[in-house]
Amino acid sequence: MRKVLVMLAMIAAVSGNAFAQSSTYQVRLEQMHCGGCSGRVKQALTAVDGVQEVKTDLEKRIATISYDASKTSGDKLLSLLKTTTKFTEAYAYNPDEVIERKAIFRAGQIRCGGCASKIKKSIGEVAGVQNVDVDVDKKLVTIQYDANKVSKKEIVDDFKKAGYFVTAGYTNDVVKYASYTVETAKGRAAQDAIAKLNEVKGILDVNINPENGYTAISYNTRVIADDSALAKAIETAGYKAQTN
Repeated sequence: MRKVLVMLAMIAAVSGNAFAQSSTYQVRLEQMHCGGCSGRVKQALTAVDGVQEVKTDLEKRIATISYDASKTSGDKLLSLLKTTTKFTEAYAYNPDEVIERKAIFRAGQIRCGGCASKIKKSIGEVAGVQNVDVDVDKKLVTIQYDANKVSKKEIVDDFKKAGYFVTAGYTNDVVKYASYTVETAKGRAAQDAIAKLNEVKGILDVNINPENGYTAISYNTRVIADDSALAKAIETAGYKAQTN
């Protein structure tokens, strides 16, 4: 008899989960600028009875909320964010909204005006890209884009298609850039090398061409003093860098 009761209880629990009215609601939070903001959004929402999962996208600045519609609603969750957190300007996400973003990339392979023209043409044709500006001397490319149509990661991939392996670009004097050839980072090893080098303190961004091992790096000079110190940091991570 006891086994029967246990089985009935398990069936009831499964049935209850099956009939839960699972829904999804997306909120735009333009004030959500960083990981700390994302954490506060998740903390506020997951404390609500019925909320099952919260995912955030800092580029679009949206929160995607999965919840049990029998316990709460999208409107209630939106109201909670506006009244109990600093995100007073929160509103329902609209997939047709133009979400304007700007990204700066450092393309060390830029050599001349011809490179600038090639980048403007190839990247300018990407859906969602609104404007492309190239500073040949600094090898910096500034792109304005609609994050609802294209992501920063997708733009980096489009640079690769055009033959440029870019890293994050900065307009301050603290960040420097370097490029090397890393023989052991070719082919399938490239992604592992990118992950390991991105873990090195002071390295801000890494991109590698898997065909020839060309490795582009942005780094913080307050942590890594110069290119020589960077080469040593790369070696400590298990890779031998040859200066281009």
